[in-house]
Amino acid sequence: MNYRQDIEKVLIAFIIAATDEEAPFDKEELVPMLGALLSMLCEAFASE
Repeated sequence: MNYRQDIEKVLIAFIIAATDEEAPFDKEELVPMLGALLSMLCEAFASE
């Protein structure tokens, strides 16, 4: 259960970071990581 909560928190942080105009990185750098996190989140929900 903690695993799912941690992934959800990280996912929300990535979404906020990707939409922040003052972030020190480009959205293109976050998209692959965001995709991987979404995949992990889907697996976490599917396994339950």
